Amino acid sequence: MLKQNIELSQNNPFSNTINQPNHEDQHLKTGPDLHQQQQQHQKHLKHTAFIYLMSLNACLGSFFFGYNLGVYNTCQKVIAKLNNWDSDQSTQFTSIITAAMPLGALIAAIFSKKLIAALKGIRRSMILFDIIGIIGTIILICQHDLSNLIIGRIVSGFCIGMNTSLVPEYIRDFSPVEIRSRVGSINQILLTTGVFISYLMSLILPLPNELKTNPDGNYDVNWRFVLGLPIATCTLRLLLLWFKFTHETPTIMVKQHHFQEVREYLQMVYEDDEDQKKAYSEICEVAGVGSEAEQVDQLQSSVQDQNGKSIKQSEEKLDKNHKKPNQKEGSPQQSHNNNVAIDMTIMNEEHISYEKQMELLDKKSYWKRIALGCIIQYGTQCSGVNALLFYSNQIFQQTTGSEMTSRICTIFLGLSMAVYSLISMQLVIKFGRRSIMNYSVLLTTVMLVLFAILQKLPSTYGIQITGILFIFIYMFGWQAGLGTTVWVYNNEILDRIGLAWSSFIRWLFTMLVGVVFPYMNNSMGLFGAFLIFGGLTFMCLIYFWLFMYETKGKSRLEIMKLFNKQKDIDQFEKEAKEFAKQKVQQNRSHQDSEHS
Repeated sequence: MLKQNIELSQNNPFSNTINQPNHEDQHLKTGPDLHQQQQQHQKHLKHTAFIYLMSLNACLGSFFFGYNLGVYNTCQKVIAKLNNWDSDQSTQFTSIITAAMPLGALIAAIFSKKLIAALKGIRRSMILFDIIGIIGTIILICQHDLSNLIIGRIVSGFCIGMNTSLVPEYIRDFSPVEIRSRVGSINQILLTTGVFISYLMSLILPLPNELKTNPDGNYDVNWRFVLGLPIATCTLRLLLLWFKFTHETPTIMVKQHHFQEVREYLQMVYEDDEDQKKAYSEICEVAGVGSEAEQVDQLQSSVQDQNGKSIKQSEEKLDKNHKKPNQKEGSPQQSHNNNVAIDMTIMNEEHISYEKQMELLDKKSYWKRIALGCIIQYGTQCSGVNALLFYSNQIFQQTTGSEMTSRICTIFLGLSMAVYSLISMQLVIKFGRRSIMNYSVLLTTVMLVLFAILQKLPSTYGIQITGILFIFIYMFGWQAGLGTTVWVYNNEILDRIGLAWSSFIRWLFTMLVGVVFPYMNNSMGLFGAFLIFGGLTFMCLIYFWLFMYETKGKSRLEIMKLFNKQKDIDQFEKEAKEFAKQKVQQNRSHQDSEHS
């Protein structure tokens, strides 16, 4: 164990700050004890502005998402007029074009993991998909015919799907734990800001009356500018990633053995050496090289020292130099080394036990957590929000009877989403995930049913104002729970594969709602459509109430235990301890045989 510790110190990027082990190292723990120790030790940060700017740049991908989510809502009547579609064609083609974007995102959700792995880096992936996003937008604005619009929306949707995987992982990997929740809120803020800007752009488009009175007017510049704006955000992020934010994420750098670059980044973020060492340990754990023995094995097989000798050779040299010629058995130095070896054995046994327990708990509750994550994403889309995001102009016009009023309401709806996202993040941080989710989904259900009932009442001015009010209250309820909590909660209970599955469900139902809603509206009106959304949301509420657990302030191990029965937890803990003892004994026997 001592030999492994010496070797790790050589390859650790903070080796010049790590002294030889002493008795103070006895308090070091792994697993749950490490989690508690990290909570007690608040790291001192510096240059947090750089982290915020880096995250803001990455979140331009979320702006791209939000903007494309709402932009065709504002352009659909102009596009229909330019293509001379009649009413039936407009309904059919608009639903297809609307659904093309989530279709592209659905394809991305299926292949995102393999693509990111093949590209070997988050930053490199974002650069590539910015280029593809620019190409997709150019296809979209070249011509206003149906094929161009569908292909352009599919390509843009593919980039959106990749960004929903890349951006949160980029932020989570770069952001120190101390500011992660605040930095993470930038993602949701930029997404809703993108929706708001897309609605705001409707002001430069002609009104339907203008299209009728001036059918030969040249509107090519207007709609191309509105649909082509994402080129600017993709180009900006691409340039900043290429020239300014040139580091790969810390986890990827550790996996690729770029230790000096990790050191440079952590020295820029943390003030003192101790904080840098702790942050490095956390990064190694996330990268899957948490135990010292595992990391040494990886380094031995892939890294060579400056003299061209393998790490194994360097280990023998270090071990020889470490043992002084006058050092004898039973000396204080030898006794001290024995104590350290015992401490390292205890620490390694606890770590193995912790990892084994996590593995057993994760395996037992895996599909239960994936089911919950997928139903949460299903609820976000079948609660009617995409009917509003895709067709808010049409809904507000049916409610108020005025095109200009509907555009103004749509703009304020987008603005309210940005404001609500700020409020929602604070609510989730303060009150937790489960309570916010349940109460917000209840509020969403009530507003959907009340808005549906209003459609059967006489369309007076008071009823119109009340309907608009219900929509804004509904949006607040949706944003607080299904809009914000879903990203926090799913990242806490799911791994990357689980997140991919839940994203697949999200985009599948986004596409279905985009296709089906115009026909629902034509056949049963807003009353029937929103009553169905209310019923589906109420079913989700029952499921959340029964099967969703509070994860606020809990470690990964504690979250795993929430989804397992107590008898299974006790059994797994016993199995993990026995497994760890056997593993340590095997390692000790192997080391003894090597020395002999």
